[in-house]
Amino acid sequence: MGERGLPGRKEIVEQHQREERRFRTDALRAGLGVLTRTYRTRVTRAAPRGIDPGDLDVRAATDAVGLITEVAQALPRNPNETLLLQSLFTRLAALAS
Repeated sequence: MGERGLPGRKEIVEQHQREERRFRTDALRAGLGVLTRTYRTRVTRAAPRGIDPGDLDVRAATDAVGLITEVAQALPRNPNETLLLQSLFTRLAALAS
């Protein structure tokens, strides 16, 4: 019988692909959440020390949170994840310098 003999095979494969995509998206969102918390921690630690909000490090961390949020909002549109993350990390590196 082989693969042709399995009724509903196409539906099973499609469901598996949807679930795999959902798990991958959830993992990416979790990673982006950790990254966002790291940058937000930088901003909140700078505030009690009386550092000016216009300070370059604080501004860069705030901009980084915005970039990460943009990437997280793009995930439901099924982008190429590799290119999306490469773009994010390139932009984050530019903020650091």
